[in-house]
Amino acid sequence: MNKDLSKDKDIEEQVFYLKARGADAEAVFVPTSEEMMVLEGSHRTPKPTSASFTKYDLLDQLIEVGTINEAGLFLKDFTFNSPSEAAEIVAGSPYDGPKEWKDQSGRSLEDFLD
Repeated sequence: MNKDLSKDKDIEEQVFYLKARGADAEAVFVPTSEEMMVLEGSHRTPKPTSASFTKYDLLDQLIEVGTINEAGLFLKDFTFNSPSEAAEIVAGSPYDGPKEWKDQSGRSLEDFLD
């Protein structure tokens, strides 16, 4: 994801969705930093984290500071370092974020980045 997207209005104004493993999240991609901001009101998966989940410390921290409540609801927007990190927290399992975050028509973030 090294493409310069700072002038790409399509991606700056696009909301992406992730519904994996029962999650229901909305996010926007930040092209200047290649980060993913999950929006307030999003829900992470109600399922237990998978055996391959690696972000326990980050998830615990987000719950501790009140970004996500115990039920998995995002109480405020949070910007993750990458679309994949956001997807892993939301879905409770590692995911290829650019492939999994999709717009309302089903077009992946990866398609916007190509």
